[in-house]
Amino acid sequence: MIIADGTGQLRKSFTSGFTGSFTFPVGDSTGTVEYSPVTLNFTGGTFGTGNYAGVNLVNAKYPNDSITGSYLKRYWTISQSGISSFTCNAIFQYLTADVNGSENSLYCTKVNPSPWITYSAANTGTHQLTANGLTTFGTFTGSRGGFDINLTAFLEGPYNSGTGTMNITLKTSGLIPLSQPYNTSPSNYAGPESVPSIPADVVDWVLIELRQAGSPSNATSSTVIKKRAAFLKKDGTIVETDGTSPVRFYNSTITQNLYPVVRHRNHLAIMSNNAVTTSSGVYTYNFSSSQTQIYDGSGNGCIQLGSKWGLIAGNADGNGFINNDDLLLWQGNFSQKNYNKADFNFSGFVNNDDLLIWQKNFSQQTKVPN
Repeated sequence: MIIADGTGQLRKSFTSGFTGSFTFPVGDSTGTVEYSPVTLNFTGGTFGTGNYAGVNLVNAKYPNDSITGSYLKRYWTISQSGISSFTCNAIFQYLTADVNGSENSLYCTKVNPSPWITYSAANTGTHQLTANGLTTFGTFTGSRGGFDINLTAFLEGPYNSGTGTMNITLKTSGLIPLSQPYNTSPSNYAGPESVPSIPADVVDWVLIELRQAGSPSNATSSTVIKKRAAFLKKDGTIVETDGTSPVRFYNSTITQNLYPVVRHRNHLAIMSNNAVTTSSGVYTYNFSSSQTQIYDGSGNGCIQLGSKWGLIAGNADGNGFINNDDLLLWQGNFSQKNYNKADFNFSGFVNNDDLLIWQKNFSQQTKVPN
């Protein structure tokens, strides 16, 4: 093998019109001598004079704090010169000694340049990572196979103007279900999110939807790449089921701008008006800081809550319109004490206070593109 670590790089030039594969026989001598070759299979491209593809590797965890839990203690950097309009499949060979945590949790991940892109799950039989359909190169490793998204949003119903936070009555009353509640119509989300107990300061479950498009107006339902159920806390942060971590999306390839949608079972959904920004693999967006943060926020797509902006309450059937159908659900559930879609203010009871919310918001509808 050839040691291609440090500032070294093993390069291979290709003939004009080349298609096929080449295995770079690279490894390292850090501690134990280890062979971890990379195979590039070009299925197309233009190979100019003096072209090359080059491979470098490091026998260590990729230096980024977002990579935690299960990950590979090895990463490869591929570069090229003089090769354009190419498509390539890459295979990275690692050793079991490289695995931190569970090998079953690893996905091939391009971590540089941003945005992070996740490819196939690791082949635990051959101990290989695979990235198919590459049109650019960069740095690859094995990680939990996803990226984190850190969102902030507020719901009108449980909002407390005195504290600037949301009430957690459903949590303290023990009414929030342990499994995500979006597995029925109209959401029909079959995700497995569940917990043994509801974490502290949780207001309710929400459903996060990621859309990617060139602009928000083009981020329709056909552009959805992933969905996850998560917890909304009283300070507006949306977190993983552990109650603290940003929401993680697995095995997702991001090729355009990312627009998150926040859905709730009895509020009108909202979508970001701007593409989320990323730093070290974490995407961050605050829906509540300005009306212009919410798509079509200049219309009726959101509601002002003190100095914040948030989701509009009163959509009991979750269809995106507040109309008489929601009133009928309120009437049919009046005086009920349970986890109820007609309980718009999250008091734990369906009563006249919820009717007042419905009346105020009658005829409002979501502005999320469909």
